[in-house]
Amino acid sequence: MLVLLLGMIVLFVPFFITISWSNGKAVSGTNKKEIPVSVAKNGQTIILSEDEYIKGALAGSMPMTFEDETLQAQVVIIRTILYRSYLQSGDTVDGDKLGLSYVTMEQLKNEIDTKQYEVYVKKINSAIQKTKDQIIVYADKPIDAHFHYCNAGKTRDYEKVYGEKKEYLVSVDSSADIKSDLAMTVKKYKRNDLIDLLKEQLGITTLSEETLFDQIQIVKKDEEGYIISAKIGDSNISGDELSEVLSLNSCNFTIQDGDGQIQFIVKGKGEGIGFSQFGANEMAKEGTGYEELLKYYYKDVSIEKYSLK
Repeated sequence: MLVLLLGMIVLFVPFFITISWSNGKAVSGTNKKEIPVSVAKNGQTIILSEDEYIKGALAGSMPMTFEDETLQAQVVIIRTILYRSYLQSGDTVDGDKLGLSYVTMEQLKNEIDTKQYEVYVKKINSAIQKTKDQIIVYADKPIDAHFHYCNAGKTRDYEKVYGEKKEYLVSVDSSADIKSDLAMTVKKYKRNDLIDLLKEQLGITTLSEETLFDQIQIVKKDEEGYIISAKIGDSNISGDELSEVLSLNSCNFTIQDGDGQIQFIVKGKGEGIGFSQFGANEMAKEGTGYEELLKYYYKDVSIEKYSLK
């Protein structure tokens, strides 16, 4: 009987060691299944572990000079995006379709000196480990984790942009963003170059140098100043599409005419929805932790650990 009891203990101890609990949900330990992520590299598709992908996505989406707490917040955002995509596909996540910039550690190493590289890798690994398995949750589901670099002083309300209500993506104050070097930028186009670009990218052929400024009209803006829709000649276009065609940092811009050029005065960088990286980093400098940063920009969310079934 004693031998049988000892055998049962040996059999089940590893199970109890492997499984832990978080917010009432079972979360596996060192043997936890991770999300596989595919990326294209040198003409081939390679499969990365979840953490390996997060390393490259973090390095590609945020300055490594940012505060540790800001980096940790960004890791949780990336992991949330991964997990949400995995739930939708149920299979390997296509990293090239997540809308995230990704760089390999080799690319990062080639761009900076060895000492700086070692510092950055340490910061990246620390951010991943300190937030291990954590994602952002609203109503028991991973959120649609929009983020951007900086805005014009306030984030945008998702519903007013896309017509669909997401309670956690509402407009919040982000006044510190105006201190960013990218808070305001200027893009200039010669009239003939702009006409050629709009013809090539949008197929618009009714523009002339003499009336070009008047032919570019802003139709609708949101409360934060981002352009919802515009009209170029006889063609209607969204603000997001126009800013992409013109290589502008955001669709929050005004237009000026002068010296034979059309000038676009641009505020912020990115779509302006959700987490502001620059704004969050300014808060982190004052001692705000990564969970508080996330809960400030995403309203009424919780930070939880996920598990794959």
